[in-house]
Amino acid sequence: MLVLGLLLIGGWMFFSSPGADHQTPPTPVAGLRWQAPLPPTTHSDRFEATSVGAMCPQFPSLLSGGSETGNDSRITGVEDCLYLNIWAPADASNLPVMVWIHGGGNPIGHGGSYVGPRLATSQQVVVVTINPDNFGDGVVFPAMTAQQIFSDQANYNAVPVILGTNRDETALFMARNPEYTYTYFGIFSRLKDPAHYKRLVHYQSQAWKERGVDSLARLMRANGHPDVFAYRFDWDEEPSLLGFDLATALGAAHGLEIAFVFGEFERGMGLSYLYPGDEAQYRLSDSMMSYWAAFAWMTRSWTPRQSNAIWQVIHTSINIRERCQLYVNMFRRNAAWDETEYLSLGGSGCGEFDPKSLASF
Repeated sequence: MLVLGLLLIGGWMFFSSPGADHQTPPTPVAGLRWQAPLPPTTHSDRFEATSVGAMCPQFPSLLSGGSETGNDSRITGVEDCLYLNIWAPADASNLPVMVWIHGGGNPIGHGGSYVGPRLATSQQVVVVTINPDNFGDGVVFPAMTAQQIFSDQANYNAVPVILGTNRDETALFMARNPEYTYTYFGIFSRLKDPAHYKRLVHYQSQAWKERGVDSLARLMRANGHPDVFAYRFDWDEEPSLLGFDLATALGAAHGLEIAFVFGEFERGMGLSYLYPGDEAQYRLSDSMMSYWAAFAWMTRSWTPRQSNAIWQVIHTSINIRERCQLYVNMFRRNAAWDETEYLSLGGSGCGEFDPKSLASF
């Protein structure tokens, strides 16, 4: 069988590759829903793997090319959607494979929205995007909470793990919320109270980080997992849009790191207006691609590649400065502030730190 792909920037991409589909396309689909996958269809002649696999059924959204208002009740996508999109360097052999499961909270999203040739060719890895069945039904995913899963190594494969969040995760869901923004003439947006907005984003994003990174990392470390790493994405250099300060309204919001990871700011998610296109942006993208790929190369199955991106082991216990800073940011501007408690916090106290120097806002 001859498989045809597309040659892009020094590497091959194969969309919907035969033998790489999750299951045989169900025809008719009735009677095969929620059943075990069938063996993949074989091909005896030429197969043109040159377009992304179909989107799974979902309501239209920005992730599916629909409206951001969410008022469209039509269903887009098809049930014959379980395919892999694969990007690989030219003459790839024995390379690490990086698999991307798209976002969207399970009901929306599409693996074809992510464009992988730059990551694959610059870092010498194979990049795969998929349309997953993300259901905690006890078959696809365990019917347990994340906390239950990661509290016992018997529940998961203890490979090296990266956990990460963005500093301003919740800003993505607040920047257009009329509770926090004005919109004039249906076009011009402004924050109602920037200081209040930034406080809410900060604390809600900290809670997100605790749920999605810190608590899980602690659980895995506590049950003996030796290779748990974490990061936080802080980039906030967006331009203004029609006078709307996106650096404040979005900052390091949910999902904005993805373009840096893939090294792709024009195609894919269609959010190029959020990025300034300057040298610093591309340097950061190069660094992030290198760090993520270095992680893939450092696993026990592969010989580490030469890279300046070295993942450092950092102890998870909070240091005294961090403890003092948390106290300052939680209590300094309200009646709960207790100077005596601050000075004696953590045994050694916070006397060496001026509260003003630790305040985040």
